[in-house]
Amino acid sequence: MDAAVQKAKATLPQFLSRAIYNPKKNEQYYVYVHFSEASTVEYLWISNIKKTDSDTYSGQVNSKPGLLQSIKEGDQVNFKKKSINDWEIYNSETDKSEGAYTSKVLERRK
Repeated sequence: MDAAVQKAKATLPQFLSRAIYNPKKNEQYYVYVHFSEASTVEYLWISNIKKTDSDTYSGQVNSKPGLLQSIKEGDQVNFKKKSINDWEIYNSETDKSEGAYTSKVLERRK
């Protein structure tokens, strides 16, 4: 899993550039973000990503939280770049995805 996170973080600048500055109509962009409440940690997929300042982004929670109480699916959230652990680009024309490195590791473990 560590290798998957490292690969995602190494390619994150290219992903963010594409998602924010050069999006394509047939592509959907997601980031997998680390959130915490007290000692509870959860990773959630975020869509509709926007850059709000040099190191902060916002987006919409695209997965249902199972542990966190203060965040709901559909909520708008802010997060730091350093809290992004993965990314995904889904192409609706080809039905293929890029990235999602951590998801691929979890699928292999099933």
